[in-house]
Amino acid sequence: MIFIGDMVERPHDEYWNEWFRSGGELFKTIPILATPGNHEYYKGLSQKIDPRWMAHFAFPQNGPEIFKGRVCYWDYGDTRFISLDTNGINLHTGFIQRNWLKKVLQQTTKRWKVVIMHHPVYTISRTHDNFLVRWFFKPLFDKYKVDLVLQGHEHGYGRSAHIPNSEFPSKQGPVYIITHDSPKLYDLNFSQNMDQLASNTRMYQLISVSYDSLSYKAYTDDDTLYDDFTLLKNNNGENKIADRIPRDVKERLLPTKDFINRHSRELVKYNHEMMEWEKLKKRLLP
Repeated sequence: MIFIGDMVERPHDEYWNEWFRSGGELFKTIPILATPGNHEYYKGLSQKIDPRWMAHFAFPQNGPEIFKGRVCYWDYGDTRFISLDTNGINLHTGFIQRNWLKKVLQQTTKRWKVVIMHHPVYTISRTHDNFLVRWFFKPLFDKYKVDLVLQGHEHGYGRSAHIPNSEFPSKQGPVYIITHDSPKLYDLNFSQNMDQLASNTRMYQLISVSYDSLSYKAYTDDDTLYDDFTLLKNNNGENKIADRIPRDVKERLLPTKDFINRHSRELVKYNHEMMEWEKLKKRLLP
């Protein structure tokens, strides 16, 4: 089971108790991979991780010294999973993680490489832009052929599989996923970096990996299949995406109630952007 941060609302005992109660017996039998989100940190001028993080999780201690238990990697079968900590990223912490990530990607012989981190490289939120995350990490994702980047933070859903590879412009870069399963909901910016979007929708994903393929399916919390693709890897380690979005699934794009109540002047603009996005998708679909 993979978690991409914000498992708790705040670093308090009762929130952690709620999370462990929800996992119940599953957490005793299924391995957990997780990366911290901003809600696992104390608020304040200086970023400080909740000490319960280190107490709860026995994650590998193979990351940079100041990020032990948060920035790390797991090798599972023919896949290397890599956790980065994007909370409060600055020039100092960014360079430390980038230098570590370069070595971790250079040295692995694993056929598949999956990165998990909380803040997205390409945003779907109307108010966010994680420039430093993109500047530090995307060139390495491209150069060392990361396959999948799993991200959260923005309380909506976005999937992008056509971002150009900056190292090899004619080749496909990673597939970027933004997802969440929180009652808090954000509104979309309708970025054309994305291939599939959803607002007002909570999601979970099922991912399966074999030697030459990675299958990804995203489901809404009522178990409706919403997004579906397979990465096919050739003998040179290059991917081709087989897009299997169900054609009978209508994208969930409406603004949240909070946006309607608080941004009535922006609602016309939002609805126009939504209609333009729907027109674009119709042109792109076969």
